[in-house]
Amino acid sequence: MKASVMPKWLIAALAFFLAAPFSACAGEGLVFGMLPYVSPGELARQSHRLKMYLSEALGQPVTLVTAPDFKTFAARTQRGEYDLVFTAPHLARLAQTRDGYKLVARTMQQVQGVFLVAKDSPIQRLEDLRGKRVMIAEPKSILFLLGKETLNRHGLILGQDVAWVEAHTHNNAMFGPLRGEADAAVSGRILWQHIYPERKEQLRQIDITQQVPGFVVLANPRMPAATVEKLRQALAAYKESPQGRQDEFIIKAFKGFGPVSEAEMAQLDPYVKPLLEP
Repeated sequence: MKASVMPKWLIAALAFFLAAPFSACAGEGLVFGMLPYVSPGELARQSHRLKMYLSEALGQPVTLVTAPDFKTFAARTQRGEYDLVFTAPHLARLAQTRDGYKLVARTMQQVQGVFLVAKDSPIQRLEDLRGKRVMIAEPKSILFLLGKETLNRHGLILGQDVAWVEAHTHNNAMFGPLRGEADAAVSGRILWQHIYPERKEQLRQIDITQQVPGFVVLANPRMPAATVEKLRQALAAYKESPQGRQDEFIIKAFKGFGPVSEAEMAQLDPYVKPLLEP
């Protein structure tokens, strides 16, 4: 995948805009909240084509915003500060069941975590992580919960048998072993598949987690049903649009958008409970 399809100044501007507080971004049009699973600059790069497409398809401005962390993003979602939300599957289930958000679509890939170590590390399997340090972002993230669950299946308790080192984002966590900050890392399979080749050659995968449905787009309860349906149709058609055909991440990596079922969402209930814990 190309390193960038946008001028550096535009990436920087979008990164600033994405990181700005909600009050600084609110205005006419729709506010689209994007989960901060990667850095603001990377988030801007991944989603700028989708933003332009939705603005045209819905006939009104769409402003992309994010939050400093998962906790703040979830709180802003609960307060109704976003008209649309693009979020992790378990956070989507919480927004649906607790806050009344309407399901719109999901990305068609599966979310899965990968355990990574430096290429020359002596660690070969998960059991070798006993007494070691593992870097994972955001204790409320689905990748954290999947990684913790996988370690448990291998007889390892995170925070007891394996030390946890926190990273701010999943792409930052991925390179923790290369920086000497951890012995291993848990990051997303999609991110792992699409990092720069020269960085990928420095890392090695030792295991994977279970899979859960992809990211979910939801609409605020206040959004009219007709607008929700228009949005649903627009996302389904994104893959064949001029912007979608050039989208190297949401289309090629996330495999575009499709319908999301109640059965898919219900399987996420075990991962919602940790979100409600202090």
